[in-house]
Amino acid sequence: MAIVKGDGVIIKGWFGIGGVVFLQIAMFAAVIVLVGIQGWDDGAITLAYSKTFATTGQIAITPHSEQAEGFSSVSWFLLNAGIALFQPSFERAILASQVLAAGFFCLSTLMLWALGQALKIDRVTVLLMAAVYATIGPSVQEAANGMEMSLLTFTGLVIIYFLYFRLNIAVVLISAAVFLLTRFEAMVYYEFIVFPLIFDRRRKLFLSLALYGVAVVGVQEWVRLAVFADLFPNTIYAKLHPPYLKSGLYALASRVMAGTEMLRILPLVFLATLFLIVYRLDDLRTNRHGGRPVARAIVVLFSPIAGVLLFNTMIGMSWGYSGRMQTLALPLIILVCGLLFDAACGALARKYMFATVVLSGLTVLGSWYVSANSVLLQGFSALAARTSADAELFGVTPASYRLTGLAVDRIRQLTGKAVITFLTPDVGGLGLCCSNIRIIDLGLLTSRTLAKHGYAALHDVMLAEQPDVIEVHQTWALNSNIYNLPIFRENYQSLIVDGTRLYVHRQLAQTLMNEKNASLCTFNEEKCRSDALELHRYAPGSTRRDDVEFMKDGYYIAVTRAQ
Repeated sequence: MAIVKGDGVIIKGWFGIGGVVFLQIAMFAAVIVLVGIQGWDDGAITLAYSKTFATTGQIAITPHSEQAEGFSSVSWFLLNAGIALFQPSFERAILASQVLAAGFFCLSTLMLWALGQALKIDRVTVLLMAAVYATIGPSVQEAANGMEMSLLTFTGLVIIYFLYFRLNIAVVLISAAVFLLTRFEAMVYYEFIVFPLIFDRRRKLFLSLALYGVAVVGVQEWVRLAVFADLFPNTIYAKLHPPYLKSGLYALASRVMAGTEMLRILPLVFLATLFLIVYRLDDLRTNRHGGRPVARAIVVLFSPIAGVLLFNTMIGMSWGYSGRMQTLALPLIILVCGLLFDAACGALARKYMFATVVLSGLTVLGSWYVSANSVLLQGFSALAARTSADAELFGVTPASYRLTGLAVDRIRQLTGKAVITFLTPDVGGLGLCCSNIRIIDLGLLTSRTLAKHGYAALHDVMLAEQPDVIEVHQTWALNSNIYNLPIFRENYQSLIVDGTRLYVHRQLAQTLMNEKNASLCTFNEEKCRSDALELHRYAPGSTRRDDVEFMKDGYYIAVTRAQ
């Protein structure tokens, strides 16, 4: 950090990183305003659980649903439960999670800068690295979705900084506890973070921290066993079944893609740095940054990177967007690139800086295309929809699935039910919006039986639960084989309510038909056929088989739109 005295004291390092973080805050603010409630629906799943826990003390997606751990992060669940105590609206709950995620990414940028200072990397190089990380695509997507990888990254960087560069065991212990409770795989990453202590000949500290990690995970497992009579959350069990599980060549390709995913996020900076290292290898060995300090730093930084690479190669591509599961490794890779660039080029680093800035800018733009394009396009589409008559924009978003929940809740109201049971794969916005629905998740998250046994248990679950309403489409229908189950074919009638195509139990259908709002619509009528096949909300996500099944009776129940 450079300090210049004159008319006061100007701390150039702080001024520079302050500008980077200000840019990052402005970027996140613009993205959050643009995306709003049109992010990825998975983010709303945790918020729905947090809302139920804050209001009832139950760990369920709605107060009437089964108690199950259908979310991925205990820490994020608890943080958002604290916010839910203030009973925010649907929109404000999502906004709060987005602001939290963006805030932890901004703090992660500060930690990257602090690590760069501790490594004595050139100040300009550090600021460039911070700027690249601050604007990288995966963080844009994760913040827009209001999800937990930002917290995992921040606490991971805090552990590294206060363990290897400015020892503070109290901070390490607190951060480690939050880190380990943030994601299930964090226990793997944690061991790789503390592993370099062995090379530092601090084996007792390594052993103590390793045992501490075991203790934190052990307490978590004890609580999980006490509450759910299980050692694993539903999110882990679900990954053992289709559509999440891949097999054969698909599994091999998935693992190769996962192992090389970081190259697709940071290709240009990584390759440019690699070229410079090879080109100036002799300088790396002899210059002021060379030797053991660089080697030690690389071990400290690369060990958790290796943990992320190993874990993701083992499990294959994640259910989400590119770079999400590598979020912890991204700032560390950027730091390694900056460290080696500065060490290889020494005093000549500024000579290559212009080219590096250009490559860094292209890398950021490429990462937006690879990782953030889907959520940004959804945001722009929603913005366009607000200026048109198309208020029912379809997408895998909380906003879209709230509309599904409201349609099902309208059936509940029309039929006079206090609670309605709904079988569906789309549960985030639904759970967050509508508390009087018992949700059975075809995505295998909210039912412990389905999570453990997969779709082989679907018949038994449907027999036990007798869902009043079902929504199913695309891969969820294919993998569950629901259309071929006798219990489905014999007991459910096609229905459209508020533009949403559903299946209603025939007993409930009789009650609906007694209402003036409902009438039969046959496929011989052009309007009925158009509404059922082209104009319903799920049309962009329906297959030919979905359409054929919906038409099986030759008619459906049409409920007039709510005013």
